Amino acid sequence: MVALALVAGGTAGYLWYTGAIGGQTAAKATGGRNVVVVHLHDLQGKVSSVLLVNDAGGNKASVLLLPDNLQLPSTGDSATTAMSDALTNLGSAPTRDALATLLGAPVSGTWRLDTPYLQLLVAQLGGLTMDTNAQLTGPDGKVLVDKGSRRMLTGQAAVAYATYQAPGESRDAQLARFGAVLAAVVKAMPTALSDATDDVHKMGAVLDPSLPEQALAGLLAQLAGRAGAGRLTTSELPVRTDGTVDEAKAAPLVKDVLGSTVHTAAATAGPARVSIQDATGTAGGTDSPAVAAQAQVVNAGLTFVPGGGKVAAQPSSEIHYSDDTRADAARSLATTLGLPATAVKKVTDAQTTDLVLVVGKDYQAPKPQQ
Repeated sequence: MVALALVAGGTAGYLWYTGAIGGQTAAKATGGRNVVVVHLHDLQGKVSSVLLVNDAGGNKASVLLLPDNLQLPSTGDSATTAMSDALTNLGSAPTRDALATLLGAPVSGTWRLDTPYLQLLVAQLGGLTMDTNAQLTGPDGKVLVDKGSRRMLTGQAAVAYATYQAPGESRDAQLARFGAVLAAVVKAMPTALSDATDDVHKMGAVLDPSLPEQALAGLLAQLAGRAGAGRLTTSELPVRTDGTVDEAKAAPLVKDVLGSTVHTAAATAGPARVSIQDATGTAGGTDSPAVAAQAQVVNAGLTFVPGGGKVAAQPSSEIHYSDDTRADAARSLATTLGLPATAVKKVTDAQTTDLVLVVGKDYQAPKPQQ
């Protein structure tokens, strides 16, 4: 099932995506970008997720692949939930909220579509023309997907390719294939709203109430226009093996695709988003200084975002910010943690969170109350 989200109804949904009514706050906050999350569900229950980004300000569109092991902040029993389990463990709306918290950009909603409906949509579009990196055979033993450039895929072939993971391959390989199929669907969609609406209607899927036909059709038509102009790109969010976001690699990508998250109205209006890097040189664990610092961050009313991980040990703790509107939050956090004012430092490098707390050897965890 593929899931992609919007918050509008009928023609109003389309106007929301063009920025004509409502929803403008989120778009303005991210430089005219609208972001939706897409979840592909195969018949075995395996889920693959990407973000579709319509950037009106930059006149471009993006497919951002979200690895299975990406850890999302959770409000449940566990502090985090893997991307692959998010819909089951959190639900659609909380998954969008978790992605927004993690990446700092509003995620507008969710489009859900079982793979049979993906097959119907591709068939309605007359098939897809795309590059493939694997040859697949059908149940009858005949070639279903031919390997090479500019191959023609039927609906059945598109689903098979989007869900294919060869023996020994990582899930990222299958995710990349899904991203390629989704990009090909976008390119194949008509740019006229009436035609796009007709294709979505004939697909016959039971859409989520938050995603009426014209809203989905309007989004896909706009993306198709950008794709036709060669303005559609696909990239993967850099994630470490433990599921945390690779800050150094992800920051410039997130800034380019989603907008500068620390400069948006949405980001500066709420509590600061804080990631923590462990530079204590200790083994870690539930009683580590970094975990104690995390508790203090949450107790201070700030939003903890997983993804910092361990870094090279350093003697002094630091709090990094890049947006002047978050300077006060950085200084307040320093006071909360018992750090000197000199620990607060403005940086020029892009960050995926408002504040980055680097917990050094000088950090003293608060003593338990007797």
